[in-house]
Amino acid sequence: MKNKQARQKTVHVLNSEIHSIKAELHKTDHEIRQHIKPDKPRHAVHVGIMLAVLFILLGLGALFFQGSMTGWIVSGEQYTSHSQELGWNITGSQERTLLLEEHPELFNLRTLELSGHAKGEGRFTIYLEDTLGRRYLVMDQETITTEGLASATAYLVNVPENEIVDESVEQTPEETAEEKDKEDKEDKDEETGIDTVERTIMTVLEYNAGTQWDPDDDGVESVEDGVVDLTVAQSGFSWAVDESKLCTKWTVSSVESGIDTTVCNGAVDCCSLLAEVAPEAGSWDEPLYVFHGKYGATEENVVRARVIFLNQSIGEETYFESTLGTEESIDVRFVETSASTVSEFADVCVESCILPAGLNTTDYTLVFDLDEGVELFIESMTYALENLSVAEEPAVEENVTVDVTPAIKDSRGTTVPAVIEFYDETGELKSVKEIKDRKEEIGEEDKVSITRGNYKVKIRFTDKTTPVESIEFNDVSVSENTTEFVNVDDVAEFGEFVEVYAIDPTAMNFTNATVTMTAKGNSLYKCKEWDFAAQECHGTWTKLMDITPGQEYTFVLTPEDPAYAETLQPNATEGIDTFINQNQPN
Repeated sequence: MKNKQARQKTVHVLNSEIHSIKAELHKTDHEIRQHIKPDKPRHAVHVGIMLAVLFILLGLGALFFQGSMTGWIVSGEQYTSHSQELGWNITGSQERTLLLEEHPELFNLRTLELSGHAKGEGRFTIYLEDTLGRRYLVMDQETITTEGLASATAYLVNVPENEIVDESVEQTPEETAEEKDKEDKEDKDEETGIDTVERTIMTVLEYNAGTQWDPDDDGVESVEDGVVDLTVAQSGFSWAVDESKLCTKWTVSSVESGIDTTVCNGAVDCCSLLAEVAPEAGSWDEPLYVFHGKYGATEENVVRARVIFLNQSIGEETYFESTLGTEESIDVRFVETSASTVSEFADVCVESCILPAGLNTTDYTLVFDLDEGVELFIESMTYALENLSVAEEPAVEENVTVDVTPAIKDSRGTTVPAVIEFYDETGELKSVKEIKDRKEEIGEEDKVSITRGNYKVKIRFTDKTTPVESIEFNDVSVSENTTEFVNVDDVAEFGEFVEVYAIDPTAMNFTNATVTMTAKGNSLYKCKEWDFAAQECHGTWTKLMDITPGQEYTFVLTPEDPAYAETLQPNATEGIDTFINQNQPN
């Protein structure tokens, strides 16, 4: 009788845990649906880059004006950027009148970029034409390329499971296996055999490369006979997982109908209890094949996936353990055969990236020259204006000395050992400061006195525990006393990742910087919206580039991205952080 009561009590507890997990799944599903079509990012980063280049070119003609150009750049009033919705559907060669809606009284148009998508096979050109008939190439079919990643704030490096090696321990494979078996036994609860270590699953959802389906791996296929195949096979686990206890919950959400269809692959009890459907395939990493009409798919769809681990037993040894992976999403589109070739573009320009002075009217013409079968949709434009209504500010006084404390700090406020060099605009080394030790307090000995102006700042990190090797900042504006400098942090690794680090240059006024690293992994990701103090990612981890273990690599850092750092720490157990690897090879 006692055993029966105990078993009934255990079943009640297990049911409670299942309901709790289901509630979490439904809550996350609801949150994802609320954001099924994320807002399009603003274009400030791209226009900012164009303006920075424009400032440099214009500055070549103002080198002897005693810093007045620097005053303009700091004030931010002479150059402004604007976004304007267009919504034009271009189905043949034609001309469209373009009116600038936002502008000061006196101005020059200095940059114009277009965003939208192109359909069909063939050539096209788009020109900006002024009132005098002068034309400037905005874009053509050859300029539609993947949008460049200008900067990054936090990065993490991914290494396949079979490439992760602890170089600090010398041991034979047999010794490794024995130690691993011993650790596994120590991590088991003596009575139930359940692992007691914290577990995380990072779901990696991507287009399944190297197959006959969706050969260009862009998620866009024909309505008539196109198939898009998706995979989660590269997902990561923080422990030696028993794959027979895994399942993947798939949700196909039609944007047009608003209907969600749930599919599950993998273990039967995992699918039945936590996805509430029977499995379609017996393996958790079986690809999902989506075509128009399958799983309720329409023209526009968002597919979500979550890898789940479930280990449960009801009997003499009763236990229940589960781990929910992060939930990831990816777009799947189906288009008419005549429009099966779809190329999206954002903030694209060629000759219109930097326009000459004298374009000072609000009326222009966009000239479209299209081959037959090509269709363009111009969603919006972004343009930059030189404000001629702003009075020139007084020149910056020469030879004014300011105190700068070039202390590099981590997220805990502790200084990071490094050598910092300041070079003036002629390339002459003006000051060197070495921060030798890690400390929390900054003293007078850490300050340097330099003349107000623009500098190239080179930082070489001397502490071997700091993953970043060096950073070289260009056009650093030093105009007043300051104790704020760049921050660099070595973030604790997690899951399969072997290096995580963050860079926060928001306190510095500069155009761009070059970061140098030596790779430990083979793929580099970034979190654009990184909270440096909290060490949390409030956005997504996106792939930046491929790298080679042991080899040096560099990337460009700009000041724009850190300004948008407001996110949530990537926590796989909560299923909130998004780890995006779209359009990357296996």
